[in-house]
Amino acid sequence: MRQTLGIQSANASKVALVMKQATCQAAVTALNTQRGEPNVQRQIWLYTWGVGYAVDDPGLDVFGRDPVLYLFDKNFVYKSTVLGF
Repeated sequence: MRQTLGIQSANASKVALVMKQATCQAAVTALNTQRGEPNVQRQIWLYTWGVGYAVDDPGLDVFGRDPVLYLFDKNFVYKSTVLGF
């Protein structure tokens, strides 16, 4: 799947939870733009793995369905959506 999405391999030590407020806000803005939902307030989990970001908004998960993970590059340009991670 990583190759299909064009995501480079990264060492597990490069994966980290992002805690910086400005970066998290940029992720929320990028996610809202991608989903066509401007100004939605979200509580997200934001991960970095060295080559980009993965955004998980648990509020988008629906019981009984696959969770959704949005992938962005380092500039928060949308790359792909992964279902069922």
